[in-house]
Amino acid sequence: MRGIWRISPSGNKTRIASLPLDVHPNGLALYRGHVYVTDHGAGRIYRAPKYGNGQPAELWLASELLAFVPNDFMAPGANGIQFYLRTAYVANSAQQTILAIDLDNDDAPVSIEVAHDFFPGCDDMAIDLFGRIYCATNPFQTVVRVDPDGSQHILFTAADGLDGPTALTFGRLFDSFSLYIANAAFPFFPGTGHGPSVLVTEVDVPGYPLR
Repeated sequence: MRGIWRISPSGNKTRIASLPLDVHPNGLALYRGHVYVTDHGAGRIYRAPKYGNGQPAELWLASELLAFVPNDFMAPGANGIQFYLRTAYVANSAQQTILAIDLDNDDAPVSIEVAHDFFPGCDDMAIDLFGRIYCATNPFQTVVRVDPDGSQHILFTAADGLDGPTALTFGRLFDSFSLYIANAAFPFFPGTGHGPSVLVTEVDVPGYPLR
């Protein structure tokens, strides 16, 4: 049953919203009472109430800037999504961009533009308190920090245990300086031998707390 699901710590599963069958859901973000999910094929973002009861998700934004384009790396279109202040940031892995979507007071999208060009393409992302974006670059085996001025800094590589880093997030509350990195180790990409795993490391700035 295609949709957005909530899983409790005890393992209970609830479908909070349904999604159309042609949607390829990818990145997820929680922001001000709604869950946002990217569609990496057609270039769309859907949203649903955090405590929805299974109703169809709302089409929040569609744009060619979010869409998939053919590329040499088999990378998807709209991928990771996170919010910082009143802006949503979305990675388009296929177009090798990080997009900025400004919101109005009702959390509706006002504009979308390219905030950063990013080669080889950002997969999932996390954002720290200063608005710096941390990108996983599966299958290129790096985690890269993108500063607001666009400068890019490689923080971790295969030598640090990366093997298809595909998702990352900051811890919460007293764990907010911890950056968690999920290794997918997809069998159809060259791996590093570390295999599927979750890594954790400490960084110098806590994650952005509002979700």
